[in-house]
Amino acid sequence: MRMAMGDDTVTRLAVYYALLAFSSLRLNGLHQQAIQLKILAIHSLSASAKKEPLSLAEAAQHVAASMLLGSFEVGSARTIKRNSISPLILLA
Repeated sequence: MRMAMGDDTVTRLAVYYALLAFSSLRLNGLHQQAIQLKILAIHSLSASAKKEPLSLAEAAQHVAASMLLGSFEVGSARTIKRNSISPLILLA
């Protein structure tokens, strides 16, 4: 939580959005808002990867956001398999 609310960097935003996406998935299942938050996290990670060099704190935030997004993917795959939801329907 401290990583998501600390400094004002792009990597902090990546952690923040990834945490919101994962939380949204766990609370409400796979839906459009969770996917939009995931996309915002990915865009923030992409922007932070272009910045050189990353500080130690930013690198840790980058890893934390990546791990949260990985957990999101595992959770969304379970939701899709369990409910037989087509992910393309959610993007419409």
